Amino acid sequence: MVNQKKIKIVHVIHSLSYGGAENQIVQVLNGLNPLRFEKHLVIFKNSETANTRALNTGIKRHIVKRRRWGHVGCILRLYSLFKSLKVDVVQAHMFQANLFVVIAAWLAGVPIVLITEHALDS
Repeated sequence: MVNQKKIKIVHVIHSLSYGGAENQIVQVLNGLNPLRFEKHLVIFKNSETANTRALNTGIKRHIVKRRRWGHVGCILRLYSLFKSLKVDVVQAHMFQANLFVVIAAWLAGVPIVLITEHALDS
């Protein structure tokens, strides 16, 4: 088998508390083949539940603090992280992550950006 470059994928969400979107992220990251994907998780707010979630080893966690009025700073920190990791795919979950990730990923030249809004009112 030829050595293939792993696809670097980053999931971004505000926090990893208990909920449907959070469970989905854990299941998706755990389910991705570690031989094909380099998996990263970015959260803006660390919590005890984030530390006790059943994430497989090999999933790299990053905390990008989002201060009350520090939206520009958060975008710049995300941009720097995406650029340094040379991210192939980024998926944002929920409104705040979607807003910041779109700008940061565009600036960093991330080729694939997925936006996921959970629990939309219909």
